[in-house]
Amino acid sequence: MRELAPISGHRLFQDGPLLVYRQHENFTLADAQTSTAIYSDVIAKEGYLLLLLDFRQGGSADGDVRRHLAHFGKENADRLCIAAVGGNFMLRTTLTLVLTAAKVLGGRQPTVQFFGNEEDALAWLAASGANLSTLVHNRPPPNP
Repeated sequence: MRELAPISGHRLFQDGPLLVYRQHENFTLADAQTSTAIYSDVIAKEGYLLLLLDFRQGGSADGDVRRHLAHFGKENADRLCIAAVGGNFMLRTTLTLVLTAAKVLGGRQPTVQFFGNEEDALAWLAASGANLSTLVHNRPPPNP
């Protein structure tokens, strides 16, 4: 797994469609915008994104961040699986609110699951990725 350039104090690691995001303290709008640009790039190259969010050292995210992430989730719900590890009640609630907002905005929310450890999260993402890959790669091309 190769390490990408850090975003503020956050560290990112990528292996194909898998992106491991180790959040460190607060998550700003600039962090969110840079992150979703990377997510979009992975989706463009791989067809989908398997995102492991490591919240064990994570911090807060304000309303602008949540709004930005909800719009990204709405636009990419069918090409995105998220596994979240760690985090306190507030971080988990914030992620749940962002995903619910994506559903309200677009009728669908990304698939998400919370885990106590990274190994279980990676195993779930691997299984989800196999299903998502089949769906994405067997989808008919859009009409012109």
